[in-house]
Amino acid sequence: MSRIEIGSADRRKSVKHSSGVISSNEEGGLVLNLANEEGGFVLDLSDTGSSPAKSTGENQVPGFSLSNNNPRTQEQPVKKFNMTKTSNDSTPSDRPSSGGFSLSLPGGSLGSANMIPVDGSPPQTGGFSISLPGGSSGGVNMIPIGDLSDNGNNMIIGSSPTDNEGSEGRLLEKVNEEGLVMFSKNYQIIVKGGHIDAIITRLTKTSTPEPEFVETFLMTYRNFINPLELMEKLFNRYDFDPPVPFEQLSPVQQKEFTKDLKIVRLRVANTIKMWVRTHFKDFATDRVALEQLYMHVGATFSFYDPTLGNSIVSAIESAQTEHEQRSNKELMFSEPPPESIYPKSGNFSDFDPLEVARQICLYEQELYSNINPAELLNQAWNKNKDDAPNVTKLIEFFNMFSRWVATSICRESNIKARARKLKKFVQIAVYLKNFNNYNACQAILGAFGGAAVHRLYMTWSKAQMKHHKLFEEFKEVQEILSADRAFYLLRQTLKSSNPPCIPYLGVYLTDLTFIEDGNPNYLSTECGSTDIINFEKMRMVSDAIKDILLYQQMPYNFDKVPQIFEFFAKGNLDVLEENECYRLSRDCEPKDVIEVFKRKEKKLSRKSSINSLKRSFSSRK
Repeated sequence: MSRIEIGSADRRKSVKHSSGVISSNEEGGLVLNLANEEGGFVLDLSDTGSSPAKSTGENQVPGFSLSNNNPRTQEQPVKKFNMTKTSNDSTPSDRPSSGGFSLSLPGGSLGSANMIPVDGSPPQTGGFSISLPGGSSGGVNMIPIGDLSDNGNNMIIGSSPTDNEGSEGRLLEKVNEEGLVMFSKNYQIIVKGGHIDAIITRLTKTSTPEPEFVETFLMTYRNFINPLELMEKLFNRYDFDPPVPFEQLSPVQQKEFTKDLKIVRLRVANTIKMWVRTHFKDFATDRVALEQLYMHVGATFSFYDPTLGNSIVSAIESAQTEHEQRSNKELMFSEPPPESIYPKSGNFSDFDPLEVARQICLYEQELYSNINPAELLNQAWNKNKDDAPNVTKLIEFFNMFSRWVATSICRESNIKARARKLKKFVQIAVYLKNFNNYNACQAILGAFGGAAVHRLYMTWSKAQMKHHKLFEEFKEVQEILSADRAFYLLRQTLKSSNPPCIPYLGVYLTDLTFIEDGNPNYLSTECGSTDIINFEKMRMVSDAIKDILLYQQMPYNFDKVPQIFEFFAKGNLDVLEENECYRLSRDCEPKDVIEVFKRKEKKLSRKSSINSLKRSFSSRK
């Protein structure tokens, strides 16, 4: 059973939101029950059962019932309606003008229908729309009653706006006097959007603080302003003015304003402390911003309220110290690292698979931990790589490493050497999984899944022949990184993984791409404002970024082995283009040779089964 919400049909007054229920009835139809204290109705989209509506023609079909659920007026009779079918290819001019509804289901549209009372009274002047997966509702004329949504079942029930829609079909939002757009979510009224100044005012409001609101804003503010502009606006709030000159306020008003001013300044201080504590990289990479922050704090908080000023300065210094300590891993571990395995030479053939996995973890963690939230905004890694240097480096290493794995395997012309090389990369992938480095794991799987390596049937067969246990472990790696259900198993595995950990970055970049492409940065408004930030989108972006940043804190407790670390970090891996790799693959194992090998393998397998049966019968005798 799905829960929904409904708002008031009268926008001139405020009413409590009430809940409703969607369920099925005995006849297999849909019952929409929107009962509330001020009245409701039941919508039954099925055969009306024992009290059928009167048929008015061959185009009529069993319809629905409309009843009042207000306990105070239950004597009002139930009205039953037939549904008049209209053709699916009807033009807008064919649609009912006096109300009606349309119904779309996964199997296709059922068209639109008039609402005709059984008792012969005039057609209704209102209607509704229903849209379910696979189709969308048609337009109707009705008084908007707000949107009803149940995201769990991909169902939206509500008005079909006409005059309230923008040129792109988006609903025009109403901006309140504070410059904000509000909406109901999880039984709470929260900010959906607003002007940048209105949002900053909300950050430092005098009423109950909203830590999550502040956190979301600090994570995404660079979409709209830079750190220096944000700093300026925050300190402007420090000295906000009363609605009229202070001298013109009554003593009571002066006292109230002084109290509000003190609360606002405290909120500004707390916002600054959260900013430096959770996003010190904004200042570590911008010394001008850090100097400006010290200057502003000294001219305001430290001058008028030394205690509060000192707490801000202390927060800045602590964040700076913590940031510097992260580069010194000796301060973070109570136990020594495992003993390193040094190679005899700088050739990959002399590198131990375990140590290769360790050094890849160290290098990728170095790149991953340096990712700044600003790099993940507005698809910077796709649009302007200079704005996302660390994300770009990690993507480039992922692609280069994956291509190098495929190149290394396909360049081995001898099948024994090729099978050994394949087995070595399988070992590395298993070790990487044990170290929770799923990004490098996916790079190896990407190489194995490419046409050049995937088709090497003889190589795979030979590599697995004597290493069944290893390849069973490798199957677990493949299962975890399966793309099924948007990498569901990987996401669940990450939730239970203990750090250090490097998730597959591509999962989160895909999430961010869908959010960015599917939601505008600014809301369309009734008043025509074009600077109303879509803060609900910022919430979604912030949640995705927090998942990425979660794994930045804990580094790997491994020592660097320069020969191996630099082998990968220098970015000089010798790689071939995909078509060249595929050519080498076909030279190593031509298609006809693979077919002959498969036939022999099948024959040997059948012979082995027969021999096994013979031995079984012999033992019984």
